[in-house]
Amino acid sequence: MAQTIDANRPQVLQAWDQINWGQAEKTVLRLQHRIFMAKVRGDVKAMESLQRLLVSSRAAKLLAVRRVSQESSGRKTPGVDGVASISNAAREKLVQDGLNLKEYVPSPVRRVLIPKANGKMRPLGIPTLKDRAMQALVKLALEPEWEAVFGYWPEASTGFRTAFVRFSSGAFRSRCRDRGQTRTGGGGWRSNESGGTMPLGSGRRHQKLLRRD
Repeated sequence: MAQTIDANRPQVLQAWDQINWGQAEKTVLRLQHRIFMAKVRGDVKAMESLQRLLVSSRAAKLLAVRRVSQESSGRKTPGVDGVASISNAAREKLVQDGLNLKEYVPSPVRRVLIPKANGKMRPLGIPTLKDRAMQALVKLALEPEWEAVFGYWPEASTGFRTAFVRFSSGAFRSRCRDRGQTRTGGGGWRSNESGGTMPLGSGRRHQKLLRRD
């Protein structure tokens, strides 16, 4: 039986290099799947409650800070505060004290000019590392909602939507079975009526996607 996890309960602090990242990822993915399914059902109240639960959870904050401070290619790019990299102790402090959406006010972005292929310059705004971590945290909560809005195959494209595959695989398989379709060995689904196959994410009309609410 799966253990119930209260994402808001007091957490035992761990050294950054001793964090169980696999468990943190499972906790976040479980909440993301619940957000996705709540949106699919049209249960907005439950979805928003789960989103608040996710952004306040230590697991999501850990993943957000790791993303922007260790994994991102721009992790050493400073914002207006001049902070380009942080220690493990600073990462722990940011998770513990710095990522709270209530009354959060982002810092101004640092403006830089980068060259374009035609020789002109393009302005680019670079947020502080803390603001980037907050963006990554919010993205964890919003992504499953909007993946559900985009819809799942065969109504909409799944190309390049790795998050969609994580959140919706169970619902996707169930819907295909309800439509009388079976999985083929080549990565597509076969209609039991026509015998034809269609790969995931193929043949979608761009204008139809743009008209979606």
